[in-house]
Amino acid sequence: MLVLPGQGLLTILLAVVISDVPGKFYVERWLVSHKSVMRALNWIRRRYNRPELISPL
Repeated sequence: MLVLPGQGLLTILLAVVISDVPGKFYVERWLVSHKSVMRALNWIRRRYNRPELISPL
């Protein structure tokens, strides 16, 4: 899966989010601080009638 850029990277990110590794919180904050990721998360939350997330930065 690492040969394929989309699926392999998505699987690695999902594994890091699920697991308990040192520095996980900082990686999650860094990822969510990107505007495109925050926009996608809020789109999903709006779709399921949940309140939007506020950017951590």
